[in-house]
Amino acid sequence: MKAEKISGKHWLLGQGTIYPDTIESGGTKHADVIKTHHNRVPRVQQLIAQGRVIEPIKNLYKDEVRAIGTLLKLPKNLIERHPFPGPGLAIRVLASQGAKEKTKPYTLNAIRYFQLPIQSVGVQGDERSYAHPALIIEKMSWKKLRTLAPAITNKRKDVNRVLYLISGKPNDIARATVQKKDVSKERLDLLRIIDDIVQKEIHSLKHIWQFPAVLIPFGHKYGESIVLRPVESEEAMTVSWAKIPPPILKKIIKKITALDAVDFIFFDVTNKPPGTIEWE
Repeated sequence: MKAEKISGKHWLLGQGTIYPDTIESGGTKHADVIKTHHNRVPRVQQLIAQGRVIEPIKNLYKDEVRAIGTLLKLPKNLIERHPFPGPGLAIRVLASQGAKEKTKPYTLNAIRYFQLPIQSVGVQGDERSYAHPALIIEKMSWKKLRTLAPAITNKRKDVNRVLYLISGKPNDIARATVQKKDVSKERLDLLRIIDDIVQKEIHSLKHIWQFPAVLIPFGHKYGESIVLRPVESEEAMTVSWAKIPPPILKKIIKKITALDAVDFIFFDVTNKPPGTIEWE
């Protein structure tokens, strides 16, 4: 039988869109555009207007989707699987034209921190922000970080994230710069290796909702650094950064540093808001 020519009238697009995608893309009456989801770009919006998109779970939050999966008796490993970015790991590889701007030192309550010369997406006051991360280099407890991180973002409107240095020499931060880098196959391959390390080490941690690893073009020798971003949540509209048991975190750090490919490893200690789960 001769194959029928596929045209715009003979196909539909199925998407796993959920309600947070619509909200964060500014698709509700009082919502601001926090980030543009791949399933809400202009071309997809045109298809929706034409009635050619099927989205059976578009009005549900992630926890509700998982509840339905349980009722349908889907395999547990599918129900509990971490959300994965639609555009793939490329969304976690930051690119830059390079910059001569250095890190800027600040203090809050006698604690020294830096403002890094890079930016990422966040949400402040229910609106999208594109601002700098602050970096804490002094050793302190997770409990103290819980208090200090929001204090910094509340004080500094040009900061929407707070990072904590967990690997790398603090004295090297001041001489590190933003490097000129694209989203290349080599950088994606490196992130795939690091993401695999992370996911294998934390597979038993049930409190982790999602654990992005982000590659940023910042350093002094390799020109690359990694941000670990584990979070806890139920519906992903709000999240808290998640603690990792020290033995597991030490294994992750040891395996990443053994690659001899990154200068620093940072731990993202930002809640949502003001920082989104993903960096872009």
